[in-house]
Formats: sequence, structure tokens, C-alpha cells
Amino acid sequence: MRKTWYLVPMAFLAGCYIFSSPYDHSENWLIRENAMLTFAVQADVFYVQSDLYTSKAKVPLMAAYAYAEVGRGRFSGIARVFSPLIASEDDLEEAIKWYLWHHHKSGFPLIFIGEGRGGAWLQ
Repeated sequence: MRKTWYLVPMAFLAGCYIFSSPYDHSENWLIRENAMLTFAVQADVFYVQSDLYTSKAKVPLMAAYAYAEVGRGRFSGIARVFSPLIASEDDLEEAIKWYLWHHHKSGFPLIFIGEGRGGAWLQ
């Protein structure tokens, strides 16, 4: 009888959790509608506003602005919205990679919307 060893894949998968991303945590997103299933919507929207994250005190205003621009009224039932808190281009790159790894399905429409500096960084 042949023995099968699963230690290498398990060790590899265990290592994935050692280097977690700040975007694993919902407090680093203004909007993260990943609870909606993709069959219930037609696209995903990745929104980056012009205001950068500089302090926790700004988050409520930034979140209110994000919801007004792309949130509840605009894309409800049509698209899932993902809007990260970013302080730099590197943060934006990490947030996009996190979204693509965790929530994007190949062939599913993804719309990028950016304002001001956020829009320039998306180019």
C-alpha cells in the first residue's frame, strides 16, 4: 500500500496566513460588499476617491462620501462595490491585488472608478 504525504501543500497553505494584508480586515475598506454573491449582480466596481487616508478621524466623512458617490443608491442590486482606504499608490496596488485574489472571478466585469489623485493612480 502506498502512503501519500500531504505535508508540503499543508505547510505552503499554512504560510499564506503568516503574511496577512491589511485589506483582510473590513476596517481598511470604506465599502466592501463581498457578502453579495456574483450571480446576484452584473459587475464589480472598484472605487478610489481623491481623498487619501491620513487619520481615523477622516474615515466617517470618507465613507459617507463613498456611499454617496457609488454606494447604496447608485449600484444597489447592480454591482458589488469595493472602496479601500488608501494612503499611497502602494496601498492602492495592494488593495487591487487583494481584491483580485479574494473576490474577482475570471470573466466577471470589473469597473474601476477613480476621482482626482485616485483616478490618476488607476491609469
